[in-house]
Amino acid sequence: MVRLSRWPGLLLLLGLVILSGCSDSNPTDNDSSTPLYPPPPPGQAPMLIGQMGEPEFPNELLDECFDSAVDSSGNVYILEPNRVTVMDREGAFVREWSWSGYGYMAYAIAVGPSGHPYLLMPNRIQRRSPEGSLEKEWAVPTGETGWTSDGLAISPENHVFTMDRPSHILYEYDQDGNFIRSRPLNSFVNHTGLAVDTKNNFYILDGALRTVTCLDVDGGVRWRSDQIFSFSSGDIAVNPNHEVFVCHEHTIVKLNADGSFSNSWALPNWSYCREDPMGICCDSKGNVYVAEICDHQVVEFNSSGSLISKFGLSLNTPGLFNGIHGFGVSRSDCIVTVEGRVADSAYPAVEGGARVQEFSSDLGFIREWGGLGPDPGRFLLPVGVAIDENDEVYVADQRTHRVQRFAWNGTLLDYWDFPNSNLTALAISEKPTRVYVGDREWVRKFTPSGSLIQEWNVAQRAGQTPDWTASVKGIAVQNDRNLVVALELHKCADSLCRYTTYRGTLERFGFEGTYLGRIRDLDVGPTGLACDEWGNIYVSDYQGLKRFGSDGKLEARWGDGSRGVAVTPSGRVLEITGVANWNVRDNRVNVYGY
Repeated sequence: MVRLSRWPGLLLLLGLVILSGCSDSNPTDNDSSTPLYPPPPPGQAPMLIGQMGEPEFPNELLDECFDSAVDSSGNVYILEPNRVTVMDREGAFVREWSWSGYGYMAYAIAVGPSGHPYLLMPNRIQRRSPEGSLEKEWAVPTGETGWTSDGLAISPENHVFTMDRPSHILYEYDQDGNFIRSRPLNSFVNHTGLAVDTKNNFYILDGALRTVTCLDVDGGVRWRSDQIFSFSSGDIAVNPNHEVFVCHEHTIVKLNADGSFSNSWALPNWSYCREDPMGICCDSKGNVYVAEICDHQVVEFNSSGSLISKFGLSLNTPGLFNGIHGFGVSRSDCIVTVEGRVADSAYPAVEGGARVQEFSSDLGFIREWGGLGPDPGRFLLPVGVAIDENDEVYVADQRTHRVQRFAWNGTLLDYWDFPNSNLTALAISEKPTRVYVGDREWVRKFTPSGSLIQEWNVAQRAGQTPDWTASVKGIAVQNDRNLVVALELHKCADSLCRYTTYRGTLERFGFEGTYLGRIRDLDVGPTGLACDEWGNIYVSDYQGLKRFGSDGKLEARWGDGSRGVAVTPSGRVLEITGVANWNVRDNRVNVYGY
């Protein structure tokens, strides 16, 4: 979805390029040595004239879904980091409420028969009104180790239950938080999920024992399932027919009312998501709801595993962005974006995307291609994209260590691999076409078929001291005469590298690697780089966007956090918003014009 402001200057600007537009054939070549637009006014920042990646109904775009619950009216309560979004039975947005504060991130939600939602937070439980206002809050025991509680369930009498994992105790409270009693869970090792049925039987999931245990109201064991699971965590739910559902490793396992195995089924997007589903619940009809942390949706199944519906707008919807990393711009102002969210040790839940999207000169969606995978034609973490004079699209992939060349319609033409590389940037010069790839502190120059022509160490040629670790964060062609390279520099501030200092530089090189001098120092590490037709230099960083003259003089700055920048042949400035590509509601592209 694209939104453009009614700005007269933009209409004139787009009039230059919309006539040619983009189609399934190659975009029209607007070859001209004269820029199509006047130079930016000195000292003036551009105006925001539109956005790409903005959904029609923004409230239906969910963040990471931790858990869900369903009330008696069929409304679905979706728990996100520090927010609850409520949708009706048809998936339409009803309301949302949020909160803030250290230690207040909720990780479980349940709705009682009274219609009140309850939130489990570190060391506390909150009762909210159906509209989201805080009504009650009480502390829960943390055991000898100070660990937070696990599991949240509400009984037919509106009693609230949670478990303390280290001390193996089940706690019971009334709806106002008054303590009623506790029960020992001595036969459990690693209980991670809790549910209660209409007869006050308890169902406890133990990841270490790989079992589900059903306890009666007095704590006696009614049955224990076979060791048929292979998990260490997960969640559990029970429907009105006393059928039990366990989610883990992208699979839902169903047990009959006596604990025997019934069937199992896979979640829709298990192929690209490494993170387990976070929560599971059942409604009064027996349908099952699973919170998908990777696809940012809640998925509904019937009790047999047939997909019924999805709540929330998928980030993989065409025209939206799922971790955008860069732009390529054709001569006729068409835009290509690359995106991908691959899990790592710091953010294991961030994964998905891995595609190329094409947009017309008026920012309308054309097509997408690629998909997640290590094979040629697919991507794991595409981080750079550029378009040559023949409108062929080059994509650099950091995780496959590969550069791939595609036709405008997405047909794979060629590829070449860079074993043990860490690709960070990509640019193309014309007449003849040459491909420049950033790899750590190196720039490597190739033919369109992947033959290495030349390579040079940017940090060494620029005279950087070895105590700073250098990484090429951007390469841009300036006036078809030379290259501008944005170099990020960082070093550890202590022996354990607990604190890191970042800064950067802009360096100028000839096309053959000749060092032409430093343009300027940067006080913040750059995240992206672009040049316009007048030779001005645009740098994105975690403070926003900056425009420098060709001599390095700062001319304008705007924004409050940017992860990438590009300039189209018509002079529009494109910005990847935000400071973190895992912030779902911040995955946008701002479009600026003068």
